[in-house]
Amino acid sequence: MYYRKGPKYATWLRDNPDWKPAVQAGLFIPVGVSMVGFFGNPFVWIPLVLLFVLGVCAIGKKYGWKKRWIGFWAFVVAFGVILLRTINKLHFCVYQAA
Repeated sequence: MYYRKGPKYATWLRDNPDWKPAVQAGLFIPVGVSMVGFFGNPFVWIPLVLLFVLGVCAIGKKYGWKKRWIGFWAFVVAFGVILLRTINKLHFCVYQAA
């Protein structure tokens, strides 16, 4: 989706510079949370992972998912967040060493 729609939105934003502050303000929270998750202290990002897992559990209970599916998706979310953080840390270390 990013590569399909991103350039169109970037062109629109370049043509309408008055909207840049609104877009920056809207991206402030998601980018800040991802920066803490990827570069932050483990005492910060581990509770974030737990928060995402609890969110999956709450969504599953609300929509009546079976327990095994709640557990599966909670595992996928937790594993995905940890995997992304690990890949990003490795990329950052390789980039710094070069």
